[in-house]
This record gives sequence, structure tokens and C-alpha cells, in this order.
Amino acid sequence: MRAFALLPKNHSTHDAVDDTRISGAWLLFATIGTMLAALVVAGILAGHAGLPLGGWLLGVALVAALPSFVPVLRGRVAPRWAELAAALLAACAVAGAGLYAAWPSLLPMGISVDAAHHMQLVDWLATQRALPPITNATRGLLGEMNAYPAGFALLVLAAARAAGQPALEILYPSAAIVGGLVAGVVVALAAGPCSATQPRAWQALLLLAGPLLLLTHTTFFMDAYLDQSYYTMLFGVLLTLLAFGHALALPRWPLAAAAQLGLTLAALASTYPLWVPLPAALAVLVLLRRSHGTQMLWQAALAFGPPVLMGVLDVLPRSRAGQAVLAHQGLVALPTLARLAPILLALLGG
Repeated sequence: MRAFALLPKNHSTHDAVDDTRISGAWLLFATIGTMLAALVVAGILAGHAGLPLGGWLLGVALVAALPSFVPVLRGRVAPRWAELAAALLAACAVAGAGLYAAWPSLLPMGISVDAAHHMQLVDWLATQRALPPITNATRGLLGEMNAYPAGFALLVLAAARAAGQPALEILYPSAAIVGGLVAGVVVALAAGPCSATQPRAWQALLLLAGPLLLLTHTTFFMDAYLDQSYYTMLFGVLLTLLAFGHALALPRWPLAAAAQLGLTLAALASTYPLWVPLPAALAVLVLLRRSHGTQMLWQAALAFGPPVLMGVLDVLPRSRAGQAVLAHQGLVALPTLARLAPILLALLGG
């Protein structure tokens, strides 16, 4: 009897060995990220095709969430309730703090003129239901924003349609909620997207050290929407972190992770193209080390095909307009190692 008592229980062995189950926290935030990425990509493609932009983008986002139910139905999800609670707590706390800072008006804060520039682009999308043509005429009306990536503006447009509120009143809340999602993704990444181990409650609470470190980062986080109105950069941080997670998941879910990575990189290219090389380089390293033969080719096609297409279709025309995208986006906050250090520490802190 003692010999049988020393044997591990079946469910414990399964939890310790099976690392193909996805954690509940990562599934939740990856699904939200996939919805936002699909919304952006659909809006950019529709804009270049001459289709009117509108509430149908919300339908695209909902459809993009459907594949996330597959692992749920197949029982391939490990809830890991403590980690899920920590991620939700971080997301709600950070988003709530951002919203509280602007309460009750919820209008853009800070001293930067960037909020007004973002509102110009959002207002154009809302009234014209189209991407602004990159011409001298629109340059006279919108300034640099006629060639500015429209990823965040499309997010605000969809949020305004969903809430039934004017876009001006949704601009800052959208940025604050994106900030909360960044905090939640940091916790999910620090915990790991796979369920090789089941942490204790006190270990999950330690994951909250990640968002605490993140709050100290002024350039890429709190300062981005409390002072300088770098809303697009903040959305770029979210997409970059999600792309990192999908890249790390390539060995465990080869095709699914590659498809999500490709969609996320495509959205990042139409939001903050300066940062695309960061997760793309990580994905290349993972593929070279962990994939082989035909599988590597399929993964590479799924992961890099969409962002390359988006680069040719959307980024290059904007860069040729005489207003280089990089000059108007990244030079205010280049992603140097020193500036990225707090985000890296946030991940390690978990």
C-alpha cells in the first residue's frame, strides 16, 4: 500500500508533464490581442480596397476570437486560477488608475499636442469612413497625420461605435484600457503561457511585481498616456509583447502560434512599424532552433507573410510620402536597451 501511495496521482503527472496546455491568463489576453490585431488589419485592408470603415470591424474582431474556443472545447486549457486572478487584478488596477486620473471628463491629459493630432485622424476616419489619401490636400488638413499609421485610430473608431459615444470621449479611455491590457499581458508572460507547473497562490501574487516595475517606466507606459499622449506607441507596446508571447509559443503550438504571430506583426506594422524587428528577430531565433524542414517553412510563411504584405501595402506608401513614418514615430522614444530595461525587468520580476 505504501508503494502505491508513493506513486504520483494521475492529474498531478499530467499537469507536470503536459506542457501543451495553454494557461487561462495567456488565452484570455492573447484572444483580446488577436481581436484587436484582426480589427486593425481588416481596417487597413478595407481602407486600401476603398471599402467604408464602420461598425463591421467589431464583427471581424468577434470572428477572430472564435479559434480561441478550440483549445477550450478540447480540454487543452489549464485555468491556473491564481495566475488568472493576478493578471486580471493587474489589468483592472492599471486601467482603473488611468481612468481615475482623468475622471470625470475622461478627456486626454497632458501637455502634448499629440492628443489633438490623434483626434484629427480619428475624426477623419469617423466622418469620411476611409483612410486619408496621402496627398498635398490632406496634408494641408491633417499635417503629418495623413501619413501616420492608423492602427490606434481604427481601435478608437471601433470602440466609439461599440459604445455609441463620440470618438473624442473614447480616445483617452481607449488608451487607458490598452495600458491595463499591457499590465495583464506582462503578468501572463511572466507566468508563462504553458501549464507545466501549477503555482501556489503566494507565487502568483509575486507576479504582480511585473506591473509594479512597469509603472515606473515613464517613456513607454504611464507617461505615454498621462502626459505625452503617445497613444499609438502604447498600443505598439501591447502588440509587441503579444508578439513575443506568440513567438515563444511556436515550438508548442506550431501553426496556431505562427498564425497569431503573423496577424499580430501585421497589426504592429500598421501601428508602430519601428518595433516589428524586435519580436520578428525572436521568432527567427526560435524557428531556427526548434523547427525543421517543411514545418519551418509553413511557420515562416504564416508568421512573416502577413507583416511583409502589410509593409508593402501600407508602410511603404506612407514612407514615400515625404513624411517618413519612422521620423514621426520612433525618434521620440527609440526602443533602446536602456529604455526597454524596465519592461524586461517587469517580465523577470514575475
